[in-house]
Amino acid sequence: MTVLMKDGVRYSPYQYKDESELQDLVEINAEGIFGNDAVFFPGRRIGVPRGQKGAKGIPDGFVVLLSRKKWVIVEVELSSHSIHDHVISQVSRFSQAWRDISSRKTLVDSFYDEYKSSHQIMDKFEKNGVKEEVYRFISSVVENEPILSIIIDEYTPELNEVEQTVKFETVSSVFRTYIIDGVSGPVSIFEFEPLFTEVVPPPPLPRPKKSLFFLGKTVGYTHSKEIPVIVAEELIRTGRLKESMIPWGPGKKRYLISKTPRHPSGKDFFAAMKLSNGWWVETHASEGNNVSLVSRLIAHCGLGDTQVRVE
Repeated sequence: MTVLMKDGVRYSPYQYKDESELQDLVEINAEGIFGNDAVFFPGRRIGVPRGQKGAKGIPDGFVVLLSRKKWVIVEVELSSHSIHDHVISQVSRFSQAWRDISSRKTLVDSFYDEYKSSHQIMDKFEKNGVKEEVYRFISSVVENEPILSIIIDEYTPELNEVEQTVKFETVSSVFRTYIIDGVSGPVSIFEFEPLFTEVVPPPPLPRPKKSLFFLGKTVGYTHSKEIPVIVAEELIRTGRLKESMIPWGPGKKRYLISKTPRHPSGKDFFAAMKLSNGWWVETHASEGNNVSLVSRLIAHCGLGDTQVRVE
């Protein structure tokens, strides 16, 4: 169990009562998670009306990224539930509904109605350069294929399966809440990784240095993004990872390591890190996901089933 210390005060992980509790926190912290240009909209039924047959989807929320002209489907999950079946079926229905012109118009109308009813959202649009023809702007954003974001309380290997199965570009983040030991009041600390590197997040919370154990080595690190860099550098240094073995990734959609910071889809790495020999590593993943990825990279180098763990 991870414990945080801040100013001599001990914080312990908080267990969410249900998904709606986590959903509320995601909405409150939308700018921190998605970026300063993010506008959160509540989830709505998209597709056929209630009670009728046909494709429909009801995500937990939507986010419009104003300066980047992108939009995001938000799915909030608890790791204690089976996220694979739920997310895959939900997104499949939504994908089918979104491809219908009338469904997209319904979505645009709902976003525009939220915009008109909120001075806060209006100000946000204006600060990001959207002052006129707002409806047309929203419509042009929704015409683009959305990004799927999965916000979860703890990493689970099912995230890998979902990312490889869903046709939409998919990003995920672990959102944890810590509360003061013995205090049931509102004082709390949130821990999460922003989903888009263009956004400048608030100063990170101090966190204790952790240890990465792999291939008989122990290496200290402070951020989960360092995990693939540390392992890749060691594999290169020892000659186990050769040029002929890259680019490499766990699936067809994304690379973990490549000579250029670009995925097979043509999209740039979300959080590229340049290695000492000039190759690039994709570091955008949660701690658990990065551990899983480097384990598979080690196996790719012919080292068999090697345990990788962090403490």
